[in-house]
Amino acid sequence: MLLYNSNMAKFQLEGEKVILKKHQLKDAESYLKWLRDKEINQYLIQDGSGMSIEDEKKWIRSTWRAKDKKAFAILTKEGHTIGSIGLENISQKNRSASFGLFIGDRKYQNKGHGTDAVKTMLRYGFVELGLNRIELGVFEKNKRAKKVYEKCGFVTEGFRRNTVYYKNQFINDYLMSILKNDWEKIYGKKR
Repeated sequence: MLLYNSNMAKFQLEGEKVILKKHQLKDAESYLKWLRDKEINQYLIQDGSGMSIEDEKKWIRSTWRAKDKKAFAILTKEGHTIGSIGLENISQKNRSASFGLFIGDRKYQNKGHGTDAVKTMLRYGFVELGLNRIELGVFEKNKRAKKVYEKCGFVTEGFRRNTVYYKNQFINDYLMSILKNDWEKIYGKKR
């Protein structure tokens, strides 16, 4: 069951295991550490190289003002920041957005926090933002993430060749999406 709490003074989205809240500057060091960790960043477009703590703080500040982006910190129910999630390239005209997620704190990987964060964000996108389509790209080698997205209702639409250059090679990825009516079939209209 997903819980939802959004009052203007203290906006947050609540899932069963996680809380999604606006990014805080105090988390910049953790984000940068995770982005620079080769095991964690191996499936991210951004790897943190060449970034400073000020660059990360600038990015956090930009998420507060962006009109075409909704980015949140992922926290445990106890308030520990474990990653980041967001919708970007939000098009009100097309009612669509691109999705991104990472769990940076290894202690919370493979424990259902990412799946819960995805489900919570999908509810926000479809119910609160009125989106009809949410899409993402997932690297071919990232089988764990693909499985999570499929469990949450995303379907594979296609395969993109040589999407990203990483570790001296080009990596392919899958284009996946979920539509609002797919989501409603799985989770119900009132969720």
